[in-house]
Amino acid sequence: MRKSLKAVRYTAEFFDSLYPPRKVGPFVKELKRLQDVFGYMNDVAMAEGLAAISDTRCADNREAQRAAGYILGWHDVKAECTWKEVTEAWHRLEKRPRFWS
Repeated sequence: MRKSLKAVRYTAEFFDSLYPPRKVGPFVKELKRLQDVFGYMNDVAMAEGLAAISDTRCADNREAQRAAGYILGWHDVKAECTWKEVTEAWHRLEKRPRFWS
């Protein structure tokens, strides 16, 4: 999804000189917000690999295991809150007038 949003954003930015900035800017801003949220969610998914890494490389190191647990726990909570933003951001984008029409 993040890559698709990026493609739409880059296309909008490419053609933005053909349209009034006050119409293009807000649309691109909403796309950026969504990209940021999906980018963070991707980071969280990648961070989950930290558990496997810490198990294989640091199985006997309690501090490393604890640190990995804190990191994953923090990201889980933050990701839950961030995911709620997706719905709101998506609805804002849907309501935003299409600058090309």
